[in-house]
Amino acid sequence: MVPGVHAGHHGRLYLRRWTIEDVFAWTKTALGWEDIQVLNYEALRTLVALSWVAAAYVFTLIWVGMFLTSTGQRARKPCC
Repeated sequence: MVPGVHAGHHGRLYLRRWTIEDVFAWTKTALGWEDIQVLNYEALRTLVALSWVAAAYVFTLIWVGMFLTSTGQRARKPCC
């Protein structure tokens, strides 16, 4: 512990870290990272980047759905 820093601050940092680790574990499981063998470093970087984009998209859809549900709104159909 750092002198002058409240223990609650450390708890919040730990929870944030735990959340990040949980998201990373989810992406590894859901996207099957453990089953993929990549022999080229550049290909691995591309795979990781695209996986994070996909995960962010899914989490955004979940967040928007939860927001709309909590406010009683309904998603609009696309105009075209």
